[in-house]
Amino acid sequence: MKPIAALAAGLAALLSLGIAAAHVGAGGGQSPPPATPAAKPRVASTALCGDMWVLALADRDQILSLSRDAAGPSSPYAGEAAGLPRNRGSLEELIAGDAGLVVTGQGSSTQMRRVLGRFGIAELDLGATSDLQELADKIPQVGKRLGQPERGKVLRATFLHDIAAAADPGGDGPVVAYYRPDGGGAGAGTIVDAALSAAGYRNMQRRTGPAGWGGIPLEQIVMTPPGAFVVSYFDTQPPARNAGLGRNPVLRRAAEQGVVLPVPGKLWPCDHPVISQAVTLLAGERLRLEGAFR
Repeated sequence: MKPIAALAAGLAALLSLGIAAAHVGAGGGQSPPPATPAAKPRVASTALCGDMWVLALADRDQILSLSRDAAGPSSPYAGEAAGLPRNRGSLEELIAGDAGLVVTGQGSSTQMRRVLGRFGIAELDLGATSDLQELADKIPQVGKRLGQPERGKVLRATFLHDIAAAADPGGDGPVVAYYRPDGGGAGAGTIVDAALSAAGYRNMQRRTGPAGWGGIPLEQIVMTPPGAFVVSYFDTQPPARNAGLGRNPVLRRAAEQGVVLPVPGKLWPCDHPVISQAVTLLAGERLRLEGAFR
């Protein structure tokens, strides 16, 4: 069955159950006018990034459901997510759940937005940013959509305070290379690159390329080694994939020399204010490294 046909069939099933009647009301079957958002809407999230924002800003009794990743190894709010319902991200269950706002990850489909709108359900597409100031400005915007404007303002102020406290006034910190279990890195245009810079490091990949999430070729690292490696997500992977750190001779030697800096993967799976904790952690490691290099 084609996707559009499947969608139509699913919606028809909902209508047959009488779910649509609760939303459409009298009006000859026409679409209802856009619903006025409640002060604190009932919220569903369909992806980990949305879960993180909802759990950071919404009241617990606002949360209708979260994604299946909400309590996974990459979630910094696994404890807070415990006991809350989960969803599979399907339109049928989102509509049936009577959410007032659905928080989606990056690049949700136009079709989803249209269908949710037809049932009077607003959507918040979080988008993506690779700039910490833009991230700070995003916090109160999300807070307002969740009906928590004051909480958003407080979280923004806390985030900016933590980032400023981690800054390196000298601006000439260690050169580092970022490494993930899949061999990927973090070049220009990534939130990890912004976090490394905020913590006082000079990101090798920003200067040598490639941009984005591709990795630095191993031969390049061998010929011009960085002062340290920042590694992440090894703590969220199965043991077989974690072995990559030991298999890589460059990383193994760096670990023996004490210049591998691990960052828990749950501190930056998304562009979210929790990344300030990664920046704070890295700033502390920078001070340790600078002391060792003297």
